[in-house]
Amino acid sequence: MSDFTFLADDPALDLLNTHPAGGTDLLRTSDDLVRWMDEAGLIRAGGNHTWRWNDKADPLLPRVKRLREALRTYVEAMATGGVPDPEAAGAWADEGAAAPADGEVSRPEQLYAILARAAGELSRKPAANLRKQQTPGGMVWVYRTPP
Repeated sequence: MSDFTFLADDPALDLLNTHPAGGTDLLRTSDDLVRWMDEAGLIRAGGNHTWRWNDKADPLLPRVKRLREALRTYVEAMATGGVPDPEAAGAWADEGAAAPADGEVSRPEQLYAILARAAGELSRKPAANLRKQQTPGGMVWVYRTPP
């Protein structure tokens, strides 16, 4: 059984939901990040990719967590009618350009690029469809398109 819940209908919001308001951070190690991205369908972690992580020396997980919190600030601004940081959205688009289109990752840096691409894509969606939802694990974000 997975520790992760995917109910946001958006991978960037699902990233936010790995540390819901009032809940536990589910991304404690780089291995957690890879497992989450695989379960989210963003990558294919199986196969021949055996990466050795040193969470203290590897900047990937802290960088992903900084992205997650910048995205949280951006989404909060979107949802409340505030002004999201346009430079953040531009940076995510630039960083996301290095993401492999098919989810076939050959280098750990591509994991960040995939998440940046997802953040950039979310920044272009209508804010009116953002919703907060209470779950047993804490308050999470979802994206609901009206029928």
